[in-house]
Amino acid sequence: MEDYDYLEQFANSPFSTLVDKETLEKEYIPIINVFQKGIEQKIIKNVDLNFLAAFIFNPISRLANPRLCHGLEMDEENLELAFTMAWDAIKL
Repeated sequence: MEDYDYLEQFANSPFSTLVDKETLEKEYIPIINVFQKGIEQKIIKNVDLNFLAAFIFNPISRLANPRLCHGLEMDEENLELAFTMAWDAIKL
């Protein structure tokens, strides 16, 4: 949880602008490739990658934060529901 808290705080601070964008983007190449392949195969909506990332990663980030989702147990049923909802948001 400490790592998550640190990353959230850093990502929302002015210091995040000091990170070299090209170096950071290299870490995301595998997921970008998956998105692009899904778009090419007409499995995923053909929208800007920022939209895809927002509709997949932001819900996961929120659900993983116990301060934002008090009392929500992320059991197998809720994990499946979260995945299904994220998938429904981006599938064609």
